[in-house]
Amino acid sequence: MKKVFLIVCLSVLCVALSAKVKITSGSAAFLKEEATAVLVMDYSEATWEDDQSYQSWCGEDYEQRVELSYSSVALGFNKNSDNLKIRQQDSATARYRITIKVETMEQKMGGGWGRFYTMCTGTLTVVDISTGAVVCTAQIKREDGDTDYVPNDRLAKCFFHVGKAMARMR
Repeated sequence: MKKVFLIVCLSVLCVALSAKVKITSGSAAFLKEEATAVLVMDYSEATWEDDQSYQSWCGEDYEQRVELSYSSVALGFNKNSDNLKIRQQDSATARYRITIKVETMEQKMGGGWGRFYTMCTGTLTVVDISTGAVVCTAQIKREDGDTDYVPNDRLAKCFFHVGKAMARMR
């Protein structure tokens, strides 16, 4: 019995330590509410591999990639959240505003020749729209998706995983 308890405790500890979206203040209680949230993706200070601005690195594809990251976070979150749902960006009935401030985007080789994965680092802030109070803040630490050959598919997978990790914050 002691061995089983020890194994369970170690498993929980490993999951907690490996969390890539970690609450830094507040609580994740808002996730249990039957409510909606709007999502804001803030790339204003984002860099590509700490080298250049993300916007200049993307060039003409910048707006498309911002929209892709928004829809991927929403999809990953909504598929993994039983109660709170992310709706339209301008929803008048939303209770919360979730802002993801992307700080750094990176790309690393993985899974075979030509396949890469994209990683995101940033902060997450949840605000109760009616009061303006910050409900929760979290750090996103090098969240990544699966490897892929296509850059936009890698980006979509990365942000799908960010949304999924957000829905499982504790």
